[in-house]
Amino acid sequence: MGNHSAFSYNNVFNGICFQEQEHTWRPLLFCYSDLGFFWIAAQGMEMSAQTLQIKLVWANIQYIPILCITCSYFLMSLRFTGNKLLKNKWLYPALFVFPAAINIMLWINKISYLFRQNISLDTSGSFSTISKDFGPMFPFLAAFNYIIVFLTCIVLLKAIKDKISIYQSQLKLLLLSVAFPVIANMIYITRIITLRVDPTPIVFSLSSIAIFYNIFRFKLFNVIPIARSMILDNMKIGIIVLDLQGRFLDINPAARKMLDLKSKNIIGSLFVDKLNHLPECIHAFKSQQETVIETDSDCMKNNACHEISFTVLKRSDDEPIGWVIQVYDITSRKISEKIVQHAASHDPLTGLPNRAYFKTLCNSMIEKTKKTGSDLAVVYVDLDNYKNINDTYGHDVGDNVLDIIARRLVKALPEKSIICRIGGDEFVAMIPNANSPTDLYKIGEDILDSIKKKIPKAGTNIYITASIGFCIYPDDGADIEDLLRMADKAMYKVKMNNKNGYNIYSSKN
Repeated sequence: MGNHSAFSYNNVFNGICFQEQEHTWRPLLFCYSDLGFFWIAAQGMEMSAQTLQIKLVWANIQYIPILCITCSYFLMSLRFTGNKLLKNKWLYPALFVFPAAINIMLWINKISYLFRQNISLDTSGSFSTISKDFGPMFPFLAAFNYIIVFLTCIVLLKAIKDKISIYQSQLKLLLLSVAFPVIANMIYITRIITLRVDPTPIVFSLSSIAIFYNIFRFKLFNVIPIARSMILDNMKIGIIVLDLQGRFLDINPAARKMLDLKSKNIIGSLFVDKLNHLPECIHAFKSQQETVIETDSDCMKNNACHEISFTVLKRSDDEPIGWVIQVYDITSRKISEKIVQHAASHDPLTGLPNRAYFKTLCNSMIEKTKKTGSDLAVVYVDLDNYKNINDTYGHDVGDNVLDIIARRLVKALPEKSIICRIGGDEFVAMIPNANSPTDLYKIGEDILDSIKKKIPKAGTNIYITASIGFCIYPDDGADIEDLLRMADKAMYKVKMNNKNGYNIYSSKN
């Protein structure tokens, strides 16, 4: 048990399943916020500049964050929602080639006048600004930004629809953080409200501050719903991800099947509420310790056996953020173990316990009997003239006879009896709650009647008898070795007296 504990959820899936992706989303978020602050700083420098030429320099510099900030936000949204677009190699060139080209063209606007026309210095206000008309390329520049924003909104709206309820607030926050700056920018460009300065960079920066606050105050991004790959869905290993409160964040089909979780609306529900049929799982989770358990199922009766490991999911700074539960089907292994164990403790011909295992079982029964004060009977059965069967019909037929006799003895003995093939043609049984001569006589008759029935063989029938000896615990012996000797002595007296009978041991005989 526990041989799977080295399985590393974070390392194996690395972005396929639920896990923190600091190395991917946080740089994008910092880029987004830094571009916003850069935009504000450049705008401030433009406002403070005294000459038109210097103002134009800072105005051109502002187009670096103007064109890149929406792209970085789009990438962050794709990363957070696990969108498959991230797998396309053309994504990054498609996003940033146009902004790069536009920024180059801005610096040659004096020649082309594609972006600004009729440029002059407006000194009518409290501070001077650039007065201009937009050139023919400006609508394309604005369209690019609005298209990226529109695509970002589609990604987030789709995620809000698809993602579980506990992530709704995160996704809505991201959606609002891009919506407000766009609204501010549209107001400025369309002149719905006359503003001397574009408010967009300030609103962008405020939205990034809001995101940062929620990340570090409320830990919204502790566990991010990164895209669930087809690899996870097709894995034979069951995977469950819980948050620190024990709510389901993710579960793959293998885990559903192995743990018999049929509810469709399991995401967001509590682990302890859905695993009532497996109390050992609930107990393991409530202990809040990393552990490995096995479900108590009888693999030999076509029931599945599972190994379930509980592992704390941690961030890079070792702060716990949830639980990963891995479920393995160990039915084949348990069956193999039981087969090996059975082979080591049972007679290969009859399937009965062998001598060593029989003694272990008897010692256990004796210990229980000591506590209750009841009696036990030991029965020693030796087949009469069994050698003649081997000599006449061969060892294969002889083995078949032993197997048939073993099954008959099991049926003839009282319930809860223990029987083994102690060697050759000898069988020994221990019978609980049998100590009176009447009980032993009846058992003896039942055994003789079951053995003497004909054993069909091609062309003839085989008949065999047995000699039986009884002794009683604790009257005739204190341990199994003593009891076996006494029962053997009682049986030997039957052998000496025409066989085919039974005898109860007595120290007087």
